[in-house]
Amino acid sequence: MIDNPENVILSQSCYEQLTLVVTIFVKYDFPVAWPQMNQWLIKSLDTLHQNMQNLQLEDAPRVQRFLGFYLEVLKEQRKK
Repeated sequence: MIDNPENVILSQSCYEQLTLVVTIFVKYDFPVAWPQMNQWLIKSLDTLHQNMQNLQLEDAPRVQRFLGFYLEVLKEQRKK
């Protein structure tokens, strides 16, 4: 769901709960047991950077969700 958010309709509350669940996995399994997530994060950040000039106002919620998710992953990693 995180990887393909366009294919899933989530309320903000559901997305926040999903992010919480993922951060629990990050706490115990990332990056050793979940290396593909690191690849996805880097690929997604690179894609976002490449498309910055083409973003439209309607892209803002998707970008905000991704950046919020990325921030939560980084915060959890910093605790290790």
